[in-house]
Amino acid sequence: MMTKFSVLTIVVVAIGTAIFTGCNTEDLTTPTIVLEGDSPYYIVLGETWEEPGYTATDNEDGDITANVKVDSSAINLNEIGEYEVSYTVTDEAGNTGVETRIVRVVVGSANYLGSYQVNEICDIDGDGVLGEADVEFEINDYIVEVTAGIEVNELLFFNFGNINEDVNVPVFFSGDLDDLLIVDNFNVEGSEIYIDADGVITTAVIGTIEFELDYTVTEGAAEVPCEATFVKL
Repeated sequence: MMTKFSVLTIVVVAIGTAIFTGCNTEDLTTPTIVLEGDSPYYIVLGETWEEPGYTATDNEDGDITANVKVDSSAINLNEIGEYEVSYTVTDEAGNTGVETRIVRVVVGSANYLGSYQVNEICDIDGDGVLGEADVEFEINDYIVEVTAGIEVNELLFFNFGNINEDVNVPVFFSGDLDDLLIVDNFNVEGSEIYIDADGVITTAVIGTIEFELDYTVTEGAAEVPCEATFVKL
């Protein structure tokens, strides 16, 4: 037999269930961050970092760009390398969105320009051994002057290989950090000498540029391989 108290209990439970069901619709959607500008984003060594921009939206809260926290502390503008900038935003429900921008600090043409002390070892006598002290010209020290070429990624090396101070060899730089150097079958004007080279930067910070360059000088059937270290003065 149902009493007025049991009827009241049923009504209270029904209302409570309805309230509980209504409040159980949670916001589980992660807010979205959209980066403006490029990623990877390129900066030349020594230049300043300027945030390209971003927007953040949430399905419930709308535009929450003002709540984005940006951490660019990892970037070192004084040393080449690949760095990350992180972007984080949290909506009112506690959902957090994260985005990352890759920033590459690269060596620009202007960073390369200047005078370099070159220390090299070669295999002049063709015995497969580089840098023998008792073989003339297998160990060499000299100065190379690097200037800008005509093309954007072209450098001109005066006195390349210490072959002749008037020899001006075009060297092209490339790679993710503009840290790779190459000479592709360059013919020294007025001769049968050809030069091929591959190099990579070993140190690039403000005030200090060092790179290693392996090259081969070919004249007819004769080939002379050399390994050189360049240190900017």
